[in-house]
Amino acid sequence: MYKLSKRLVTCSATTNMSVQHDTKRKKWTFDEDIVLLRQVSADLPFEASHGTIGSNWESVARTLTSCSTFGRNVNGKKCQNRFNILLDEHKILRQEAMKASGASEDETEKTQLLDDLLLRMQETEEKSVKASIAASAANRSKDLNAHHEMEYLVDMLRVESEEQL
Repeated sequence: MYKLSKRLVTCSATTNMSVQHDTKRKKWTFDEDIVLLRQVSADLPFEASHGTIGSNWESVARTLTSCSTFGRNVNGKKCQNRFNILLDEHKILRQEAMKASGASEDETEKTQLLDDLLLRMQETEEKSVKASIAASAANRSKDLNAHHEMEYLVDMLRVESEEQL
C-alpha cells in the first residue's frame, strides 16, 4: 500500500495535465483519475464515521482543486461518484481477468491503487458489519434482560396479591 503524506499528495504528482477550470463538462483524464486515487488513498474518506463521509469527500475535493496540477473544479460528490465508477469498472475488469485463466493484466499504478483501495474498503465494510452485529446483539441482550425483569416483577405482584387474599 502506498504511504503518502496526507495533504500534498496531489500537488506532487507529475502529470501532463493543462490547468483549466472551465465549467464545460469534460471527461476525466487518466492523469486526473490517478491524482484522485492518490488523494483517496491518502485520506481514506470512506473510513469516516456515519455522518462525516460527505465532509471527508469535500476535503478530498478541496485538496484536489487547490492543487495547481489538477485541472478540474470538483466538489465532494463528484469525487465520490468518480471514485465509485472507477471502483466498479475495476471490479468488472478483475472478474473478467479471473475468467480468462492465465491472462496476466499489466499492473499499473492505477490498478495497484484500486486494488489497495478495494481491499481497504472491504476491510472497512467488514468492521462496520461486525460492529453492527455486536450492537444488535447487545440491544437484544438488553431487551431480553428487561423482559426477564418484567416477568419477575409481574410474578412478584401476583404473589403479593395472592398473599393479600
